[in-house]
Amino acid sequence: MWKYLFSSIPEIVFEAFAVCTLIWAVFSIFLLRKRNKVLFWLFAGTVFCMILWRISLHSVMLSSRYAAILIYPAAVFSGCLSMKSKLIFRWIFRKLKLDFLCLRLICRLLPVVVFTGLMIACTAKSLRVNSQGDFIRKICRKYLRISGGKGHVYVTAYEVSRISWHIKRRNKDICHLPIYRKESGFSEVRKKVTLLKNIPGDHYFFFYVRKGETEPNAASMNFDKTSGTWEVLARYYTSRRKNKEIILARYRSICPNIEEWNGKIPEEVKGNLYKAGNFETVLQGSPLKQLEKYYKENNVVTYTDLSRKKLPANWQLGIGEWNRNNPPDIRLLETAPLAGKYSLLLDSRTPDSVASCIMKSYIHGKVCEYTLFARGEGQQETLLSIMAVSMNQKEKKAKTTVIGRFLLSPGKVYRMRGIIPVNRYPEGFRNFCIQIYVKGSASLDQFTLIPVK
Repeated sequence: MWKYLFSSIPEIVFEAFAVCTLIWAVFSIFLLRKRNKVLFWLFAGTVFCMILWRISLHSVMLSSRYAAILIYPAAVFSGCLSMKSKLIFRWIFRKLKLDFLCLRLICRLLPVVVFTGLMIACTAKSLRVNSQGDFIRKICRKYLRISGGKGHVYVTAYEVSRISWHIKRRNKDICHLPIYRKESGFSEVRKKVTLLKNIPGDHYFFFYVRKGETEPNAASMNFDKTSGTWEVLARYYTSRRKNKEIILARYRSICPNIEEWNGKIPEEVKGNLYKAGNFETVLQGSPLKQLEKYYKENNVVTYTDLSRKKLPANWQLGIGEWNRNNPPDIRLLETAPLAGKYSLLLDSRTPDSVASCIMKSYIHGKVCEYTLFARGEGQQETLLSIMAVSMNQKEKKAKTTVIGRFLLSPGKVYRMRGIIPVNRYPEGFRNFCIQIYVKGSASLDQFTLIPVK
C-alpha cells in the first residue's frame, strides 16, 4: 500500500505534480481553512476519498492505472501553488520573522519560478522515452516469427490482454498463468511444464516476467529430460533499470510412447489378452436389440435405428442420456480402415465434448504392454487419452489411472504403446479395463494387451 501511495501514484500524475500537490495540500491547511471552510473541506475531503478509494481498489485490482483520475486534482493543486506561492512565502517569512530588501522582489518572482519549473519538469517527463518500452511488441514479433502463430500459449495474468492483441489471439484462446505483479512466475511456469510432459506433438510457449529469481534453463526447470526440451527464445528488459525482464520460452514435448507409422499395420500378435481389439466383430443379435431399445428409451435419436450403423462387439460406448442432444459419432468404419475390414471411428463432433469406448472385460493381476494404432481424422488436431480403470469389488470403488495422452494430426497414422503397471496399484485395485477418450476425431485399430514377463 505504501509503495503504491508514494511510488505508483506519483509516477502516474508526474512527480512534479505530486510534489506541488503535496506542498499545496500542507500549506492550504494553514492558509485557507478559515477563509472558505465549506469549499475547502469539500474539495479536500473529495480528494482524500479519491486517494483512499484507489488505495483500497489497488489491493483488489492490482492496477496502478486506476490512479490516473488523480491527475485532475493534482493539476488544480499545482496551479494553486503557482498562483499562491507569493502568499505562501510571505506567510513563511512572517512566521520566521525575516525581513530584507529583496523580499518583495523574491515573492513577486516566485509564482513565475514555480510555474516555469513545473512546466520544465512535466515537459522533460513527457519527452523522456523508455528505451525498453516496446518490450511487448518485440517479444510478440519474436513469437510470431518462430511459431507462425501456432502452438499453445501461456501468459501471466496481468499481461494477457496486451499480448493477445499483438499475437492476434482471443483472450479465451490463451492459457492464463495465475501470476500477478508482485509474485514470482518461475515456480508456476515449472509446475505447468510438469503437467504438460505427457502430451507430445506440440509446442508450448510461455510469456512471463522474471524478477531476479532462478534462471529458467533446462536444469532449473527440473523436469524429466526424456519427456521434453526447454529453451529460452527471447528476453527483453521491461525498463531502463533492468531489474525485470520478460521471457519467451518454449517447451517441446518428447514422448517415446508414440511414433508416426508409415508402413503396414501388423496383424494381431500372439498372446493378446483382448481379442476384440481388432474391431472385426460387429455387434448383432440380442445385445444389439437391447442397446437399440436403451437408446430409444433415452431418446438418443441418432442411435435409435442401428440397421445402418455398425457398432463393435465387446466394447461399451460413451453414448447415453447425458449427451442425447448431441451424441458423438461412434461406428465401425468400412471405408479406408487401418487394418482388416473395420476400424473404430470415434468423433466427438464438437470441441467441448468427447467420444469414448471402454473394454467390457477386466484383466486381473497382469502387468501388460498395450499397443494401439490410430489415425487423426477431420481437419483439426485430436487429443486421444488412454485410461486404465480399476474396480474394487468389495468397496464398490473405481480408480482411474491416466496411461497416456497423445495429439494426433489430421491424416497421420500413429502407433502408441506403453506399460500398465498393475503391480503398483493399491491392494484391491490390481485389475483394469481400458477406456479410450477422443476429443476430436480419430479411427482406431489393432488394440492389443500383451503380458510383460
